[in-house]
Amino acid sequence: ETAAALVIGENIGTTVTAFLATLGATTNARRAAYFHILFNVAGFLWITAIFQWYLKLILYLVPTGVEAQIAATHSCFNIANTLLFLPFVPVCARFMERIVPSKGFKEKPRLTDLDIVMLETPLLAAEQSRNEIIKMGDGCVKMLGWLRELLQQSEHDANLARKLRNREKILDSVQDEVSHFITDILSGSVPHTVAEECRQQLRLADEYESVSDYVDTIFRFDEKLRKEELRFTESQNTDLLLLHETVVEYVVAVNDAYRARNIHAAETIVPLGKKIRQQIKEMRRVHLNDLSETTLPPQVTVAFLNALNAFDRVRDHAQNILQVVVGEK
Repeated sequence: ETAAALVIGENIGTTVTAFLATLGATTNARRAAYFHILFNVAGFLWITAIFQWYLKLILYLVPTGVEAQIAATHSCFNIANTLLFLPFVPVCARFMERIVPSKGFKEKPRLTDLDIVMLETPLLAAEQSRNEIIKMGDGCVKMLGWLRELLQQSEHDANLARKLRNREKILDSVQDEVSHFITDILSGSVPHTVAEECRQQLRLADEYESVSDYVDTIFRFDEKLRKEELRFTESQNTDLLLLHETVVEYVVAVNDAYRARNIHAAETIVPLGKKIRQQIKEMRRVHLNDLSETTLPPQVTVAFLNALNAFDRVRDHAQNILQVVVGEK
C-alpha cells in the first residue's frame, strides 16, 4: 500500500519540475505545463477517493510479484486518468487559454521539438535533447555546404548568404533552448548516467554553436573582400576549397560517430584532423613565401590567413566533440 501511494504521489512531484520549467517559457509551453498539473492533481484526487478499492483491483489483476503490482498500479492509473480526461480535452483547452492568455506581442517561436512534459522522465528527456544536438551537427554541415557555394561564386548570391547567416542565428537560439532544457533536467532527481549524458550535451551544444560561428566568420571574410571589390587569388581559392573539403569530411565523420555512439571512432577520425592541421600549416607557409614574390593587397592577405585560422577553429571544436563521444572528456 505504501509503495503504491508513493508511486501515485510521484505524479504530483513531477508537476513541480514542469512548472519551474515554464518560467520564461512561451505561452503554449506554460499552457502544456498547467494542463499537466491539472491532469495529475485531478487524477490524484479521484484515485485517493477510491484508493482501497483500486488496490483490491490491482491485487486481483496481478496476484503475485510486488514489482509487477507497483508497475500495474502506476500504469493502470495513468491509462484510466487519460481515458477520463479525453472527453474534456476541448473544455480543458479553453480553460488553459483563459488562465494563460496570449501575450499582446509576437512571441519568439520555439525552434526545437523539446517537450517540457518529458522532464518527468529524465531518460526520455535526455534522448530528446540528444536528437536536437544531432540536428545542430547536421545544420553545421549544411552551412559548410552553402559556404563552399558562396566561395565558388563569381557573383555574390544574396539569398544564399542570407540563408547561411540565418542558420547561424537559428543554431544560436537552438543552443539556448537545449541548454535551458538540459538545465531543467538536471534540476530534478536524475540517475548518474543521465546526469553525465546531460552534462556532455551541454558541452556539445556549445561546441556545435561555435562551429557555426566560425563557418559564418569565413563567409564574412569573403564578403568583406567583395565589398572592397577584392577577391582571393585563384591559388588561394583553390587552397580554401581543398581545405574546406577535408574539414567537411571531418565534421561529417564526427557527427556520424555521435549519432551512432561510436566510442571507437577516434581510430579513423583523428588522422583526418591531423591532415587538416598539415594542410593549414603548408598553405600558410606557401602563402607567406609568395608574399615576397607577388604584390597582394593587405586585405586579401589578412582575409586568407584569418580564413585558415577559422577553418582550424572549426577543426578544434569538432575535435572537442569527438573527445566527448569517445569518452576522453
